[in-house]
Amino acid sequence: LNSAVQHVSPSSDQSQRIALTFGSLDRYLVPHVRDALLVADPGFYKRRNFSSIFSSECGMWTLEVDPDDEQDRNLPTLLNQSLALPEAGAVIRSLTQRDAELINSRWEYRSDGSLEMIQRMIAISEREGGCVGVSIDGKLVSWMLRYLDGTIGMLFTDGNYRRQGYAAVVVRGAVCDIRSKSRKSDDANVDRERMISYIVDSNDASKSLYSKLGWRRVADADWVGFASRQSKHNRDLGA
Repeated sequence: LNSAVQHVSPSSDQSQRIALTFGSLDRYLVPHVRDALLVADPGFYKRRNFSSIFSSECGMWTLEVDPDDEQDRNLPTLLNQSLALPEAGAVIRSLTQRDAELINSRWEYRSDGSLEMIQRMIAISEREGGCVGVSIDGKLVSWMLRYLDGTIGMLFTDGNYRRQGYAAVVVRGAVCDIRSKSRKSDDANVDRERMISYIVDSNDASKSLYSKLGWRRVADADWVGFASRQSKHNRDLGA
């Protein structure tokens, strides 16, 4: 389980909306979580009338890497010289805070707090790697980021530049960047041998790309969300 986050937000009618989001949840557990919230328990959750607000079937994909392999050690050298970028003015680079608003505006799952999250991801990437993009004549056209939990994703390429190889470049670039910077890190929790990413099962283009790059799907890992409306007379979370 990646996360189980509770959000409580007041609304104009003096009630509270409670949302529970479960990320990378084993698909076997999804119906049990749903039953616990919607059916079985007449207590806390049932009194708040929880309902399902979204369900996204995803897969966990991994890339096993050799920590002693000399390849991918230098991001600019490998990607700007060894990888043939499709266009003469194209360069791969680390993402900066100036890129955050554009990335957030194009993210399918953006929310009120997603811009701040992206900004944090880019800041952490300065020392841990994983947030990279391709620019053409100064315009950012493709990117990938490393989430706060260490997985990589948020892959995006501008519609005018798709099917030209940029997505493959930024996926490889993110891996390269993480490997390069992890060698300089003393953090024992950094996994230097395995990369993890999540792909929606219906995203055939990303699944095909990852497969070609040596990734493999190893598990079901779904995202599900539930929300409830709580009246102003029943705000005590212990009630």
